[in-house]
Amino acid sequence: MKIPSYLSFWENQVTMDIFLKWGSDGSHWKELMMNNIIEKKYKNLLDIGAGSCDEYFRFKKAKYDIDYKAIEITNKFIIYAKERGINIEKANLYKLPFDNESFDVTICYDVLNHQKSFKEPLSEIIRVTKNEAIISFFKPFAEEEDAKIELENSKNFFNIDYSKEDGICLERYKGVNNSVSCIYNFFYLKKIKILLNSFDDIDYTFFKVNTSKKSDNKSYINICRISKLKNVNNSFFIFKEKHSPFFMILYKVILKKVLYFLSFSKRFLFRYWNN
Repeated sequence: MKIPSYLSFWENQVTMDIFLKWGSDGSHWKELMMNNIIEKKYKNLLDIGAGSCDEYFRFKKAKYDIDYKAIEITNKFIIYAKERGINIEKANLYKLPFDNESFDVTICYDVLNHQKSFKEPLSEIIRVTKNEAIISFFKPFAEEEDAKIELENSKNFFNIDYSKEDGICLERYKGVNNSVSCIYNFFYLKKIKILLNSFDDIDYTFFKVNTSKKSDNKSYINICRISKLKNVNNSFFIFKEKHSPFFMILYKVILKKVLYFLSFSKRFLFRYWNN
């Protein structure tokens, strides 16, 4: 499998030591996502664009036994994982080599913003997921004020392509022969929602999570959570909270019923307005 030039940065321009230092970023929100997965008692997981497989080690540290599967296209990451006995496969997220609904949960952290399109990757994620998918976007959506500010501040330093259908593409790094080796794609949230609304068997939610536990931290990351509607038990997201057991049980029951009603209403209204 040939790595596209715009995804070659990690293979050719980043050492493993540097990447491992980057891996500690986002540990707060990733722990929240892991807690949700543990609370749901999922048995197997697909980690798309796993890098150094930080989530594998996160589950190990939490002592939660989950059948972990990773995919990557960067050779050094695959070698690193295999040397540590991790189940990893070289595969492209535009065409995942798995059957429909193969995984209880699929995660894709900080990967999509490096892609030229979200359509095929999101469609493939939905296809192979049985219950729930969690996708992070480390760049703000094109409609957000933060995106407009970042793009304005970057225009004198980097080439910015406004011609792409799915988003505004910033060419962040260049490699051999001055070819683009890494991109930041600021996707249009409206267009992502149009794609997701075309699926009859899912519900989805977008929300922001603080990247740090520090009270003065103002940095957030966008999360898209997709659930398969046939399993109502997965139609709510669990943030691990410090409530009494009775309160938590009551909270989950009420929230599950409310979100199920909202999910049904949203699908009904969407079909009504499109008829």
